[in-house]
Amino acid sequence: MELYAFTTGYIPVVGRALRADGPWRFIRMPMICFLAVYGKRLLLIDTGLGMLTVENPRAFPGTLNMRLLNFRITRDETAAARIRSLGYEPGDVTDIILTHCHIDHTGGLPDFPAARVHTSNEEYEVYRRLTGKISSFYHPGSFAHGVSWEPHRLEEKEYCGFRHSLDLFNDGSIHLVSTPGHTAGHIGAAVTIEGKSYLHLGDAALFESQYTDPRLVSFGTKIFRAIANQMPDEEKRTRTMLREHHLRYPEAVTVCSHDWWKFRGLPQFPEPLAKG
Repeated sequence: MELYAFTTGYIPVVGRALRADGPWRFIRMPMICFLAVYGKRLLLIDTGLGMLTVENPRAFPGTLNMRLLNFRITRDETAAARIRSLGYEPGDVTDIILTHCHIDHTGGLPDFPAARVHTSNEEYEVYRRLTGKISSFYHPGSFAHGVSWEPHRLEEKEYCGFRHSLDLFNDGSIHLVSTPGHTAGHIGAAVTIEGKSYLHLGDAALFESQYTDPRLVSFGTKIFRAIANQMPDEEKRTRTMLREHHLRYPEAVTVCSHDWWKFRGLPQFPEPLAKG
């Protein structure tokens, strides 16, 4: 198996607004995806933004979202382009795991129309209820092509400190773990290579220090989370669980979607994050 981490564009934001030790300058806050290549499977964890935004940002994610969030992405930064650079085609992607269905995690879905799309039952229901609603962060353009959904019920089965999990392919390679709060059905996805876990946490936290050292959380992070979190109390419980996981499994690699600090320390694409 080979595992890659890359960003599909970025959001310019003043670093100090996110973390108290951040720089007083604009940083490129990433939108991180994982790509796992093994056997006949190519599996994406989140898609980031895609060709819809490159070609017509006014249509997707829309003028208001572009002004508010200031997304930046080029053709070469899309997940589809990253996959082509490795010698594959977007049609080779068999599976996509969505940590949740917000626009910056699903905007590339139309670039992979043949893929099966996995998420939790709870997130699937939220997507059905909120897509197209103003300020919901669920944009219908992500799903208009006709998604091959595979919603899953996570089991009451402990995995690496997470109380609810699912062995997605029943082979120990990919586990979904429940991390609600940012959205009601938010999940993380853990890829196991040579006995080591690489955990994509989506937006369960904005960056790792949010649960390892909360003193570093700055005003911008607090404001954004207050606006964007569907279930604030659940998010606090999830952050407690993430901190416990961090202490119990220090060898695990955990990556939040927008963690500029963690991303800079990872192997940079096309160098793989892990091989085995």
